[in-house]
Amino acid sequence: LGSETDDDNALLSDVYYLRRIEETWKDMLGGYLDLSYDWFNMRAVYMRNRLDRYDFPGGVKTPINYSSDDGTISSPTEDRLQHFFGLSFNVDYSDLLVRSEFNWFYRPYDRPSEDNVYKIMLLGVGYRIGDFTPMLTYTKFTEDKAVYTFVEEHSTRIASLRWDFADSAALKLQYEDFKDDSFGD
Repeated sequence: LGSETDDDNALLSDVYYLRRIEETWKDMLGGYLDLSYDWFNMRAVYMRNRLDRYDFPGGVKTPINYSSDDGTISSPTEDRLQHFFGLSFNVDYSDLLVRSEFNWFYRPYDRPSEDNVYKIMLLGVGYRIGDFTPMLTYTKFTEDKAVYTFVEEHSTRIASLRWDFADSAALKLQYEDFKDDSFGD
């Protein structure tokens, strides 16, 4: 079983909490199944682990507790089980390219209404024309939280053009249209 500790998680510390946050993933266990046939590839992935997330009010290491809209305190984020599931289907048939990925993340809490559920998807279609490959891609991230006031949700539309100008080198031009549909406080 694996583990990893980040004493000052940059994303959590600098973006979400604006103060030092320590996060540990422990008892990590997972696996994947990869099925391939000529032009088709499918991969299924599962991972589970236990999460510890700490704040340092007044310099004291303290498990983070979340408050629901009604002001009550939920379970602490300490020794919290979480699951990751992933599935991808990819096609490279003649000049046609299809890329897809679907992920689901689940972190249960003592009150089911406070469970964290995240859904992530990517779907891209491209077509090779000589040394060039134009591609259109769509991604979406959705957070399902029934209790909390802020819910993150966003999508991105991507148009790209790849030029394979040498056997081992390529140049890619990409345009992204990011849409933030997050809501709440």
